[in-house]
Amino acid sequence: MRRDGARPSRSTCRPRSRLPITGPSLAGASLIPDAGSTRSLWGQTDPAAYAVAVDGVAEVFREAMAGLCSGVAVVTAQRANGEPCGLLATSVSAFSAAPPSVLTSIGHASRCHNALIESTEFGVHLLRADQETLAHVFADPVHEAKFGGLTWEWDDGVPELGGVLAYLHCRRSALFELYDHSILIGDVTGGRRHPGEPLVYMDRRMDWRLERGRGLPGGV
Repeated sequence: MRRDGARPSRSTCRPRSRLPITGPSLAGASLIPDAGSTRSLWGQTDPAAYAVAVDGVAEVFREAMAGLCSGVAVVTAQRANGEPCGLLATSVSAFSAAPPSVLTSIGHASRCHNALIESTEFGVHLLRADQETLAHVFADPVHEAKFGGLTWEWDDGVPELGGVLAYLHCRRSALFELYDHSILIGDVTGGRRHPGEPLVYMDRRMDWRLERGRGLPGGV
């Protein structure tokens, strides 16, 4: 990624504007084991250590993770009352290719936490480069009517947003708890991929654009 105007040697991202991302920033202290404490993992009590903060490392962690480039996704599920629920996530990644599966991390304080961990099906939507406004809608921790005015439909019990770069319908295959997050893994059972470039999050901003370069030596 280049921000100095120099010609890139491979595909790069450049900022389109200076608009900051809204919503809560990455928070929390760095963690190391605290002898004698316990944690819950897959519903079991583990005598291994839990965690305590390490002075000075929390800021290093936050700044290091801010430099990690990722796509931007909206994860959706159906609430127990039948209403749709969705949240913005940058912690989404491929888990395995056999079977095709994805992993996402959901904070316990998230307003959609219960809907996502209680549902057997959920949706992962990868946003297009021109959908920063939509990303801010689902990043808003206060406004509840996320789906009002949006194009969406039910896909076998999963809210599917229209117009996104890609949509994956997932069936939950694993769920476990660690620290203040739930780790959710889902097998991909269907989906769609549309033409376009992805929305990119880095340096606490979503205003980057992809620029195709000449590629790496040897065609890598």
